[in-house]
Amino acid sequence: MDGSGDYQNEIVGIVGVFDGEVLYLKRGPEAKLYPGKWCIPSGHIKIGETPEDAAAREFGEETGYAIPDRSGLEKLGRFEYNAEIGKSTIKLNITLFLYRTEEKPEIRMCDEHTASKYVSAELLSSKENLFMHSQARGAEDFTPIDKLVIERYMPEVYEMCRSRSSGKLKSTA
Repeated sequence: MDGSGDYQNEIVGIVGVFDGEVLYLKRGPEAKLYPGKWCIPSGHIKIGETPEDAAAREFGEETGYAIPDRSGLEKLGRFEYNAEIGKSTIKLNITLFLYRTEEKPEIRMCDEHTASKYVSAELLSSKENLFMHSQARGAEDFTPIDKLVIERYMPEVYEMCRSRSSGKLKSTA
């Protein structure tokens, strides 16, 4: 999607935390940006759509999971990212949301993705945890945007989830 037609040049990303674990999707080999890399569900905002509506729509399209109530989406922040596609650079304006629930539904991906996995919110909460995990089990290949999201927002996401959970966040072990 190039920002033309029914879409504007705005993106939403959704950090979906299910029972203490963050959902990641593996981008398909035909993706224009970062094929084969792991990412959170995300996509373009359609013209006339609110960021919250776009987040719920994109999450449903990419995972098969319908967010039951938009008030469950918490805005984490907004940032700009310059992504390189071939020899071109495009400016992405990304609004990031958090959605969390204690349930862990079956994920039914769309054809944009080839796999899904859950990663412990605790594991993503610090560079040290992620480094130790990567050394022990092999580095996971996140998109550059998702690496930025992990660095900037996952410590906060982890603390938000930990403070509202009954102490049952998944451990890194």
